[in-house]
Amino acid sequence: MVPATWRTGIDHSVSPVLTADGKEIDFSLNFGEGKYYPGGPKCSYNGKIVDCLTYVSESGGISGDILVEILTYFDQIRLFPHVPDGPIPVLIVDGHQSRLDPKFVEYINAEGHRWRVCLGVPYATTLWQVGDASEQNGMVKLEWYREKAKLLNWKFERNLPRAIRPEDVMPLLNKIFYKAYDNLANNKKACSVRGWFPPNRKLLDHPSLKTNESCLTNANSTTDETVESTSVTSPMPELPRPQLNVECGLAATCLDALIRDRARSEGAKKATEKRKLESDSIVENIKKSARLTSGVLTQNGVHSLNDPRFLDPFCQRLEEAAKKMDEVAAKNKARCKKKFEEVRVLRAKYGDEKTHLFKNWSMSECSSYLQYKKQKGDPGMPKELGERQQRCIEWISRPSPPSTPNQSDVEDDDSESVRDAEVAVGALLSLGAGGPVEGQDIVGEEDEYGWAPEQAEA
Repeated sequence: MVPATWRTGIDHSVSPVLTADGKEIDFSLNFGEGKYYPGGPKCSYNGKIVDCLTYVSESGGISGDILVEILTYFDQIRLFPHVPDGPIPVLIVDGHQSRLDPKFVEYINAEGHRWRVCLGVPYATTLWQVGDASEQNGMVKLEWYREKAKLLNWKFERNLPRAIRPEDVMPLLNKIFYKAYDNLANNKKACSVRGWFPPNRKLLDHPSLKTNESCLTNANSTTDETVESTSVTSPMPELPRPQLNVECGLAATCLDALIRDRARSEGAKKATEKRKLESDSIVENIKKSARLTSGVLTQNGVHSLNDPRFLDPFCQRLEEAAKKMDEVAAKNKARCKKKFEEVRVLRAKYGDEKTHLFKNWSMSECSSYLQYKKQKGDPGMPKELGERQQRCIEWISRPSPPSTPNQSDVEDDDSESVRDAEVAVGALLSLGAGGPVEGQDIVGEEDEYGWAPEQAEA
């Protein structure tokens, strides 16, 4: 959650309006442009005022939840009205993994607030996004350093801490935003250079995106032109070409290998193009990909998150993932229940562990108790009986884990303290009746370190 003062910002150059008694800030009179709490920059589109939205994430970047909240806000203010049988708003995004977040995909495909979301380019988005152009983000950086220096000098002259605090960001953005993003000429230039308008795929001509083959072709063409111009200006006598042995020997073997590899490469390219045209293959490729990314989608000719060829395998992957998580949760629950039951039987057999301190316990019984009390980062299982008994004594004071890894599964069960009290009473009664109760030894499966195998986390 973003603190309120970070969202609104605090403009220290503006004197706040106080309440009638002059003791507190009157919040109702201090919010808005040019006031003590100025808020962030706003935009106007089709007569609608779009507020500055502020979010925070653990990774420091965009997330699926943030994307959903942004589109939800747009729909609430009807920035792009959803009219029955009317146009559907289009959103063009880059290939960031958050675009494939299940919550985001579900929102844009839900009835009532459907959005057409298309993938612009899967990679090299810094070359494609208009906001990353020097005319926009470049201007932001330039103005940011300039305005930040002014603010630091202003604070220094008034004996204020010479630092940029989070609440200083919004006032600085208000001075920078419109200079960078409200320049029509620069915006048109950025759109043209990056191939947005006119839509001429100009991005493909960027030097960093040219393949070695295209560079080699250009180099060959340049060389041919140079040779041609040289031959025109200063003709040279034709030299005799050497005779090459291409019929047998090492040269022939190398040539055969090159031709085979070339044919195989061309065949693979044709097969790939053919697969792209087959819908069933596309669905299967997306479904079976090890990691679903925008690159996988574009390689299979899918450029929209509303495409059924994407949605069908995407939903199947989610169902399979949910099923696996349920299976893992069930196995973890069964394992916890087994450990709990083993210790319950041992307590019924020998009584409370504090009364006997594991004196007559076997290797397997000590192992069951240590498995029950085990915590993350514990050392390996001791190999000798005496060491296991000593480890059990050391872990007596550890809190007893629940009988299931999910707290909701034990809401109707007795609390751990009540259960321990009942065990203690039962132990005292068994001692008074003449000793331990007969029972079966519980033997659990162990790994090479003596611990039962743990199920991988979902």
